[in-house]
Amino acid sequence: MPSRRDFTADELRPWLFDLHLVAVEPDGLRFLVFAPGPAERYGAEMTGRLVSELVPSEMAHEVEHAYRAAIATRAPVFSTQSTAAPSRRSWSRLILPLSGDGHSVDRLFVAMWDEATGIGAPSAALQSLQASRWVLAETITYRIFRTFGNGGFF
Repeated sequence: MPSRRDFTADELRPWLFDLHLVAVEPDGLRFLVFAPGPAERYGAEMTGRLVSELVPSEMAHEVEHAYRAAIATRAPVFSTQSTAAPSRRSWSRLILPLSGDGHSVDRLFVAMWDEATGIGAPSAALQSLQASRWVLAETITYRIFRTFGNGGFF
């Protein structure tokens, strides 16, 4: 697994608006950085707070479950979800486990993108966002292969 130190701020700059950094701690999963984009959409700043403090509790449970799955497998997890809820119709999430010692997961990068911005054809901004998520996934995959080899995950 890559470590947080394997990524520079300049490499991550295009995605920082939508990129969380989560610490794996004995008392739970803590947002070290809660990305500005999701903070706007969620309506609250969660930096420094535990994932379990998300409201509603169903959201906290779903998020923690997804993060713990990435921790358990020690592999990137990509998912999408669509709902009928007007506040969040569909989204994509990429979870990348990070390790300072190469064995245990101590951090997670989590990129979140809301995809439904209106009715009809996607806007130019949405098309750009959709392209950037694949660039991020390719960047992370390339970094893992270049630094650590296949490792049986891909």
